[in-house]
Amino acid sequence: MRVVSVDPGAIHVGVAYWFELHGLWSCQAAVEMSYDQYVDSILLDLMQTTARPDKVCIEGFWLKPGKAALQQAGSSLETVELIGATKAICRKVGTPVIKVANGQDAIIKRLEAAGYTWSSRGHGGHAKDAEAVGVRGLELSVRQLAACADYVRGK
Repeated sequence: MRVVSVDPGAIHVGVAYWFELHGLWSCQAAVEMSYDQYVDSILLDLMQTTARPDKVCIEGFWLKPGKAALQQAGSSLETVELIGATKAICRKVGTPVIKVANGQDAIIKRLEAAGYTWSSRGHGGHAKDAEAVGVRGLELSVRQLAACADYVRGK
C-alpha cells in the first residue's frame, strides 16, 4: 500500500511518500516543493491510475479564535484552496483522504526524543511536517516505526 502525506502551504508544500512493507510502514522520501510544483506534479499524479496512492493524509486548516483575524487578514487562503483541490480530486478518483489536525510539533518532538531517523532530513521544514502528518494519519507508534527500520536494516 502507498500513502502520500501532505503539509499544505501557500508558498511551500511538504510531501512524504509512505510504503507498507510486510505490515510495517516506512517513509521512503519526504520533500519540500513550491505550491505550483505540488499542483503540477502531485495533483496530476492523484488523477493518474498508475501513480495514484492508496490513501492521502493531509494536514487540515482550522481558524482559531483570536488568531484568525491577525494571521489571515488580507490572505487569499491558498492553503485552504490546496486542501480543497486535493480532497476534491481524491473524492473524484476514489482515493480515501485522512485529514489530521494542524500543528505537528508534539509528534516531531516525540519522534526526535525516540531517535527516529527522518527521511526528510535536509529537505526543509515542510518536508518534516509532511512526514509527521503521515505518522499521525496512519496512527503509527514509535515502536512500529522502529520495527520497520530494524526490518529494513536486517535486524
